[in-house]
Amino acid sequence: MVETKRLIHTLKGNSAIFGVLSLSELCHEIENSIAENGDLLSDRDVAHLKAGWERLAESVRQIIGEDTRARIELDDDAFTSIVDSIASGVPRGELLNAIAQWKLEPAERQFARFADRAQSIAKRLGKQLDVRVEAGGLRLCRQTWAPLWSALVHAIRNAIDHGIEPPAERLSAGKLPAGQLQLRACVVAGRLLIDIKDDGRGLDWGRLADAAKKANLPSATRRDLINAALADGISTRESVTDTSGRGVGMAALRHICNELGGILDLESEPGEGTLVRCSFPEALMGGGVTASIVARPIQNSFIPAA
Repeated sequence: MVETKRLIHTLKGNSAIFGVLSLSELCHEIENSIAENGDLLSDRDVAHLKAGWERLAESVRQIIGEDTRARIELDDDAFTSIVDSIASGVPRGELLNAIAQWKLEPAERQFARFADRAQSIAKRLGKQLDVRVEAGGLRLCRQTWAPLWSALVHAIRNAIDHGIEPPAERLSAGKLPAGQLQLRACVVAGRLLIDIKDDGRGLDWGRLADAAKKANLPSATRRDLINAALADGISTRESVTDTSGRGVGMAALRHICNELGGILDLESEPGEGTLVRCSFPEALMGGGVTASIVARPIQNSFIPAA
């Protein structure tokens, strides 16, 4: 049931952040049903979820057709770069390595999708948001890293719902009215780091300690509290909303990080914001960094508040 609740919550988060509200609302109703029925998932709920998914899949098929084969997309800069590299006599091994990277997905593409949807969530919650995307030309295998992209939704939604304050509250705290959200992917000291960082309220360590004690979890040290924040069923919210509050999302993200051979950690200070960091050995990338001869610099891009 723990795994089932993680999956339903992740499906709900992705559906919401990408605007499929009918499916996210259905998942929210099923979560309520599970809670009311003592952690039991009814056959009726399963049937409704399956039907909802099939309706969505049929709508997508009507738009994109049945041909879902992977395609390689190459922008003008990358095309020009590879042509120039061939003309200048770059060794064949380097060329082959660079071309092989084209089958990998730019991390910037995933971040751009998140940034766009994050703006929608912030607007719905009455908040202003600036999003900074930093990907440095990084490319990763779509199939291998898809579970992580799905689970990252929880950290993004938490940052907007829990962390980023409404404009009036931010102004009274001496901050800009628009919250700052950073989505970053990079390789540092042999580690692939994927960060979600906000400049919001930060974690309420006292409330988190109370929640940990109530759940009979260790709470004596900051590390204890971080572990509690990443545990199933722990939330500092007093009530459940359709955005957060069930204490499932971060546990789901940690589970996926561990499954991929990485670790999940976080840093937070009251009033200064929170950093959620997914860290993996560089070796797990499988050559996922775009070769320099085809990589164009990715400038820090702000998507301003609506």
